[in-house]
Amino acid sequence: FFVMFTANAVNVADGMDGLAGGSLIITFAALTVLSWLGGYPEITLLNATTVGALLTYTYFNIKPARFQMGDVGSLGLGALLAINTIVINRMLLLPLLAFIFYVELLSVIIQIAGRYLLGRRLFRMAPFHYHVELRGWSEEKTVMRFWVIHAVVVLLGIWIALN
Repeated sequence: FFVMFTANAVNVADGMDGLAGGSLIITFAALTVLSWLGGYPEITLLNATTVGALLTYTYFNIKPARFQMGDVGSLGLGALLAINTIVINRMLLLPLLAFIFYVELLSVIIQIAGRYLLGRRLFRMAPFHYHVELRGWSEEKTVMRFWVIHAVVVLLGIWIALN
C-alpha cells in the first residue's frame, strides 16, 4: 500500500515544471544521510546517485521545461522512495519525507470526496499546486514555496530519526 500510494503521490505532484524533481532531490538527499548513518552503504550510493541524476534532470525541467519526467519517471522514483524507507527501516518517517507528495495526493482524494459527498469542490482545482496557482501564485512562486515547505518538513523528519 505504501509503495503504491507514494508512487502515485509523486506522479500527481509532477504537474508543474520542477516541482517533483526539486522535491525529490530534497527527499533523496535526506535518505542519503539516513541510510549512511544507518549503516546501509549500498543504499547510500543508490540515493546519492539518484540525487545526482535528479539535479541534472531538474536543471533542465525548471520552467520552461525542456524535459518531462512523465509517468515512468515519477512512478518509478515514488516507488524507489517508498521501498527505500522500508529497506532502511524508516517507513514511519515516510509521511514527513514525502510530505509535499502526500499533500498533493490527499488534496485530490479530498476533492473527489467533497464532490461526491458534499456535491461541491473544496479546492478550485486539484491537485493543490493548481489550487494555489488559481488563487494568484505564479508557477515559479508555487514551486519554490513548496520546495521550502517540503525541505522544512523533511528536516523535521531527519531530526526525529536522529533523536
